[in-house]
Amino acid sequence: MLVELVDIILGFLRDDWRALAACHLVDPDVWAPLALAHLSKSQDLALVVDGRAGCSDVGDFHRIFLPDRPISQAVRFLTVRGANADIADLLPFPDELDLRHLPHLTSLRVQRFVVDSLQIFTLVVARCHALRELSIDSVLFERDAATNTPKAGPVTHILPPNLQTLRILEPREMSPISFVAPLIYSMLCTSETSFPVHSLMLYRGLGPDSSDGFLSLLGHWFPRIQATLMRLSISVPVVHLASTRLSLLNMLAYLQRFPDAIIDLPRLCDLTIRYQPEDVSSYMSALGRFFMPKRPLVSARVLQRIRLALPYSRPTGDIQATMAEFARVPHILSKDVYPALSDVHINILWDPDERGDSEALLASEVDAFVHAVRSAVRPKSKQDAVVTVDAIRREEWEKYYCSLSAWNRMGMGGQARHQVCTSLQQTLWTTGSSTLRS
Repeated sequence: MLVELVDIILGFLRDDWRALAACHLVDPDVWAPLALAHLSKSQDLALVVDGRAGCSDVGDFHRIFLPDRPISQAVRFLTVRGANADIADLLPFPDELDLRHLPHLTSLRVQRFVVDSLQIFTLVVARCHALRELSIDSVLFERDAATNTPKAGPVTHILPPNLQTLRILEPREMSPISFVAPLIYSMLCTSETSFPVHSLMLYRGLGPDSSDGFLSLLGHWFPRIQATLMRLSISVPVVHLASTRLSLLNMLAYLQRFPDAIIDLPRLCDLTIRYQPEDVSSYMSALGRFFMPKRPLVSARVLQRIRLALPYSRPTGDIQATMAEFARVPHILSKDVYPALSDVHINILWDPDERGDSEALLASEVDAFVHAVRSAVRPKSKQDAVVTVDAIRREEWEKYYCSLSAWNRMGMGGQARHQVCTSLQQTLWTTGSSTLRS
């Protein structure tokens, strides 16, 4: 069979590790090297755990990817995924999983599991010594039924030695059983004083009790990664006074201001912040308390890109006061203070499913608000930053900026990023017969 034809056939099978494993046994001269090449290039290899005793995927995976086999050395990207997508029915993380036989595994995604032993979970991950990217998506931490606290035991190994990118994404409904806080707390309890993370994406489910001390926890952890952290994409809680159990003093100390943990990162060059208020209807009235830092970022001389995402809410108070807060942005981010800053974006996130209004009516309302913000952020001097303001559907923003591929776009230049965003907006703005002005 022609080599080209074999290559085409294997191209259709590139995400099926069982099929590629079988094909690489057909012929050592043609099929084997091509099968291994496709296996190493595939970014969608998935090990699906179905919860049955002796899960067939885990068993087959261990039998195929044995130590010192060429096929084991070909795997670069792997997703380990639970078969159940519903948060209430997530399956236990497979404690028997062993990835040590994949010496060149550089990217691992763990998705849709319940972890009952942080020690075992971190041991599985830490054994992947070549791992450079780790994504933890919709993973929750089991709590002790008696105390309703995370069952966190002693952890000796947290992150692989070569890890550079850490991504943790939690849906909103996971906030009472969050995986993030126990993981970070365990990192703080280890003897390691620093972690060589270059890129961090942290989107955490926010519920009524989920903000308590979270930013304070980050404030203790960030110093351990500040020596290397250059790219940060994070959700920040905005707590409404009526909905928090914290004292007023503590709330004003760290929950309603721009987080000091972010201000003090010295090497930060790319920053994305998504503000997540617990009370969307009134948070705009407190915009000045948390929206912008009260003092320049320590990384002011090297910061190149900043993106701020705010959920849209119909103004209920003084709209002029809200616009006055937006008007401060170009001056706060002026070229005098941030000489390397080339991209400043404010994204207004809107969701037609959260309101009873028709989609076209809400789109028109959001459009008017965006144009008001654009007028407010116009530079008043040559040194003021140029700010781009856009409206984006919430789910499209999450798909675009919270995805694994978002990391691949972080290194793009300003022009390329602008072209991508323009293309995205052209897709988003059509709502029925109404098209938002770009």
